[in-house]
Amino acid sequence: MIDVMRIIVIVMLVLASCNSKSNQTLSSNKAEEAAIQLVLDQQVDAWNEANIDEFMKGYYKSDSILFIGSRITSGWDSTLIRYKKGYPDKAAMGKLRFEILRMDFISSDSCYSKRKKGIG
Repeated sequence: MIDVMRIIVIVMLVLASCNSKSNQTLSSNKAEEAAIQLVLDQQVDAWNEANIDEFMKGYYKSDSILFIGSRITSGWDSTLIRYKKGYPDKAAMGKLRFEILRMDFISSDSCYSKRKKGIG
């Protein structure tokens, strides 16, 4: 069970919509960082409510996305199926929390985030 949760941490690419029209600086990333944090908070809430469909909305829906944990799962749909099979109910899911360790904006619409997860 926990190995699948590690997927969330290992897959550290979070795509965020950025509205900045100029070169990004540390101070101009605050709004984007807050938007990313909001998505992560929504994912934590969804996971802790045993709502995998809502949880998955925080990830880019693509066949090319990779979730890496005890094994590699390729594709958003495949990951959704795997989560639902591996976590059939709230008891199996445990309680999730994220701590952001670092955010690096790699383009105007993409951010690499390193997170630490906790399960309780």
